[in-house]
Amino acid sequence: MKKYFNLLLITLIIPAASIFAQTAGNELMDKGYAELQKKNYDGALGYFEKFVKQNPESPTGYNARGTTFFLMQKLGPAIEDLSNAIELDSTYAVPYKSRGLCYFTQEKYDLAFSDLNKASDLLPKDAGILNYVAMVYLKKNDANMAFKYFAKAEQVDPKCMDTYHNRGAIYEYAGDTLKALAEMNRAVEIDPNDASNYVFRGAVYKDMGRYRDAISDYDKAIKINSNYAEAYARRGIAYLRMGNKERAIKDIEYGLKLDPGLEKDVSSYLEEAKENR
Repeated sequence: MKKYFNLLLITLIIPAASIFAQTAGNELMDKGYAELQKKNYDGALGYFEKFVKQNPESPTGYNARGTTFFLMQKLGPAIEDLSNAIELDSTYAVPYKSRGLCYFTQEKYDLAFSDLNKASDLLPKDAGILNYVAMVYLKKNDANMAFKYFAKAEQVDPKCMDTYHNRGAIYEYAGDTLKALAEMNRAVEIDPNDASNYVFRGAVYKDMGRYRDAISDYDKAIKINSNYAEAYARRGIAYLRMGNKERAIKDIEYGLKLDPGLEKDVSSYLEEAKENR
């Protein structure tokens, strides 16, 4: 199974303030944001499109719709809308960030770097943006600058978990599991109720051969979110490494039931568990 950590994992979090900065209390925006939180992107898009038609001079409307297009991986329409938002208000930081992520996804790193730096200039205390800039540096093979930006992100917001997740991922990828574990421990300290923290740390424990600790963390993740497919699948792999094939099969199959998209990553482990039972 691929490492749960993705060195360049982009999770676009859309705080209400980012979308509603200029439209607080607008019914269409409120409803669109509610659908966005439920990951009903088509539903959100419908509300944002209505808002844009009624408010063609509102940069926030284009930003909201463009961000939704990004989450739907419709990068062309996303960039067009976000560019419209920037044209209407060149001091509006959020569309620079979102457009930068679009360019990042397209592997247009120079354009991504330009937009994310602009967003950072406008929002210098946004640790998330600093993380994204660090990721671009990684793609440019400049690890030193990447770590400088991670350090800057930690300085401006010591409780931004993305910093510890991303930096931990780099250490994990490099095989430095002790440093990776230290980063994941910090993330757990910041928010012990975030299930992903335990899945991240469990992955480190697993790579250290500490399978019981890994299983304990996956148990905690599942207790927080009983539908966390990745946690079940990873717990199954840990059981497999401990020789408990029956439990491994049960967990991996349940993880696949919750998220069939995991099949490519876990099928070889499931086959291994079913051999010579």
